[in-house]
Amino acid sequence: MASPPAQPIRKVGLITCVFLVAATMVGNGIYTSLGIQLLSISSSFTLLLLWALGGLVALCGALSYAELSAQMPHSGGEYYYFTKIYHPAIGTAAGIITQIAGCVGPIALASMAFGTYFQAMFPFVPPMVSSIVLVTLVTGIHLIDLGVSASFQDITTGLKFLLVAFICYLGMRYASVPLKTLLPTKFALQELFQPTSGVTLLFCYYSYSGWNASTYIADDVTTSQRTVGRSLIIGSLFVMIVYLLVNAIFLISAPKNELRGVLDIGRVVATHLIGQQGGRAMSALIAFGLIASISAMTWTGPRIMQAMGKHLLVLRWFSCASANNIPLRATLFQYILVIVLLLTSSFKTILVSTQFALILCELLGVLSVIVLRRRAFSRASHHKNKSYLQLDRIFHADPAAACNNVKNTALGSNFASSNIKDTIVVEDHRSPFLDQHSQRLTTDHYEISGLTQKNIKIECQEYEELNNVISQNTPHTRETIFRSPLYPLPQLFFAAVSMMALLYTLWTNSFEAFLGIVLILSALASYPFLSQKQKPIVQ
Repeated sequence: MASPPAQPIRKVGLITCVFLVAATMVGNGIYTSLGIQLLSISSSFTLLLLWALGGLVALCGALSYAELSAQMPHSGGEYYYFTKIYHPAIGTAAGIITQIAGCVGPIALASMAFGTYFQAMFPFVPPMVSSIVLVTLVTGIHLIDLGVSASFQDITTGLKFLLVAFICYLGMRYASVPLKTLLPTKFALQELFQPTSGVTLLFCYYSYSGWNASTYIADDVTTSQRTVGRSLIIGSLFVMIVYLLVNAIFLISAPKNELRGVLDIGRVVATHLIGQQGGRAMSALIAFGLIASISAMTWTGPRIMQAMGKHLLVLRWFSCASANNIPLRATLFQYILVIVLLLTSSFKTILVSTQFALILCELLGVLSVIVLRRRAFSRASHHKNKSYLQLDRIFHADPAAACNNVKNTALGSNFASSNIKDTIVVEDHRSPFLDQHSQRLTTDHYEISGLTQKNIKIECQEYEELNNVISQNTPHTRETIFRSPLYPLPQLFFAAVSMMALLYTLWTNSFEAFLGIVLILSALASYPFLSQKQKPIVQ
């Protein structure tokens, strides 16, 4: 009896990816940052301008990662990019850092905030209990099916932005502060160039983190070479508009002296607009709005560990997926880490230490675009090599034809076929890309048997990956790949703000920054152990 045909693997589209990016970015930062910023800045116009600059930083990062995702359309984010661009040790360290600082830490932070807001509505429920219950429920939902994960993410994100729209509606209808307070003044322009503005910009920077979320699930995305980059750009622009609108509403809904230093801005604003009971109800709504952020990071985080498990045999246990294409083990491992962090760490320690490590990773990721551009420029003169283009055409063919009929190809005598274990031996062939990266290919599946003889043995099962490498570095393909506009201005602007954020963190929170440095060094030190019997990452 014939077995039933295998079900096609489900993929997610652009809308879900945009929702994922938006939900990751819009967390508890939007409801807490403004109160702290008002301690340093008094002008509403200056504050809104700094939020716009923070959005511009996120957009610069999104443009850079859109180019990276177009050239390397695979899951894993920084882990995959850094392994291919820099070195597997840096990629492995980035994978560990983004798993802990980019997903585990933010999940713990958002669930802590959920517990605090939830207790305002139900005082008899301890915040720790509600936090753990929420993380458990969300993790269980994401263990069911990719379609369930996508639907749950879409619904929770939609409800979150309905809440944001409701806050904006209340502010526009019942606001008591005149709109003219948002206009620029001479004092506002002077305040913009004060050192306190740099400090305030950092809170905007933290609030915009998460703009690279969809790069971690690229393998689950349809036409990921285009969709992932578009979702980063659209999501970042959308969140920037939302942040500007919401902060403007907050500033005209209550006097600044009542907002200054307050962490639960949403409750204070709602109390001013619709009364004490409305403020309590708003606290509950904000708490439920955080579910979308927790869900987004619960979805993306395990894909990093799964990608690492595919290439590092020590972590191979995490690469296994369920019948529904869910990284079951990686998801449960992340859940355990979140619970441990909730039980052992404080909000400030998690926030500062994880952000320090994460900023460094994002900075290195954005600068990767400059590295790739320089390498592409150095290879530009080699693209006219005829045998290079012919090799590209051959490997567009069927793998069996490539293995068994190589002698009949256009390269003729330049190729010799070997039927041993379905491999091909390419003789006397000069490929500039393979020559330049021969050392890296030696550590991968491809065996280079000498630079002088140019004998390249290519395992036939890896022909598709090799074809991707070659096609992405030929003129006719490169023209279709997204390229960051105004290069290198977005990358340099992002780097400048990131360096300022790192230096400020070292200056004001040296202990937490030290913990972030320990995390980075520990991740780097783990590579010799994790790389034992390493399975190479395919191009």
